[in-house]
Amino acid sequence: MHYGLLFSIDDYKFDKHWHFDFDVTVCPPWDSPIHQHSRAGIFEPPPWPKDLRSYKRKGRGGGGEYYRDLLSLETITTLNAAFCDFHLRHCPPSQQLLDVCTMAVTQYTEVQWEVQDEELHYRCKDTEPRCRMWAKAGECDKNVAYMNENCREACGLCSHLSETTPRPAPSETFQMLQKLASTLGVEMPVHSPDNPSVFMPGG
Repeated sequence: MHYGLLFSIDDYKFDKHWHFDFDVTVCPPWDSPIHQHSRAGIFEPPPWPKDLRSYKRKGRGGGGEYYRDLLSLETITTLNAAFCDFHLRHCPPSQQLLDVCTMAVTQYTEVQWEVQDEELHYRCKDTEPRCRMWAKAGECDKNVAYMNENCREACGLCSHLSETTPRPAPSETFQMLQKLASTLGVEMPVHSPDNPSVFMPGG
């Protein structure tokens, strides 16, 4: 992992140098709740994308701050999902494993979707304030390469794009979670920003 610096998103902070004693091979039970200095399981979960202050200020496609925060979230959520993939393959069934890893995989998936959707919106934004003026002057046809790169909205190149990217089929990791829930004889937890219990996994 090459992410070498402390990053801070709202009240959440992460630095890989805090985790020299983290042991990915330890199976549940883990600390409950997972916190910044947990030594096993997963790293402390970051905020959900739509709980970020940058999202609430600008919304999707409204500025680079939200996209920047998403790329920071992508690092930690990818690690947590990878840890859970390992745990699901090597640890015995437990409710805590199901709760923690359903949350981690759901959060990873949501961050991936938000990154893709944000990039879709950025591909359809004019990056130069004079784009509309240039488009009216016929530059979309005269200067195709530049206008297609920088003035896609003004040149009418975005109408074929949907508001969101297609959602993929459930991952192999999610299928392992479903199998774990079946083994435990319980329903799959539903995890979202509106369900704070995800941060208080049971033992």
